[in-house]
Amino acid sequence: MLLSSLPAVGQFRKSARAEIDEATHDSAKQTSPQTAEKSSTVGAATVLTDTKGFDVHWYLERVTERVRDDWYGAIRELVAKADQRQGKVVVRFTIVRSGEIQDVHVINTSGEPDLDEAACQGLWRASPVAPLPKSLVPDKLELNLHFLYQGKKPSRWWKTK
Repeated sequence: MLLSSLPAVGQFRKSARAEIDEATHDSAKQTSPQTAEKSSTVGAATVLTDTKGFDVHWYLERVTERVRDDWYGAIRELVAKADQRQGKVVVRFTIVRSGEIQDVHVINTSGEPDLDEAACQGLWRASPVAPLPKSLVPDKLELNLHFLYQGKKPSRWWKTK
């Protein structure tokens, strides 16, 4: 879940997982060489913290599911005509040992303030998430999460008859 399109809000071209994977691969191509050496990608999340080989995939799947649910709620409240909007927001944030989400800020804006705000609100509302695994050496995880809005205008086929 960096996240995905909005299937709960409207009709969309791709599945949520497909949108997440596509955004992740696109952003990985745009990462600077020094960041690329340190970061790893899990779904729609780019892990910026060196996890010392610890596999955080299962943990991030749980976190992104929770954030996605809260993000959808924020979209319903903050974004007008969400099923007709498109954009991509990348948000950087930190999860501390207790599971609290901190330091939420947009690092790649969609150009639409309400889309950016809904992405940030999805993270704030999800906090706290599950605590970091005890065997994870760093006391915090710094992440980039990709939020994709892939609205599709409703079909007008009935008007042509």
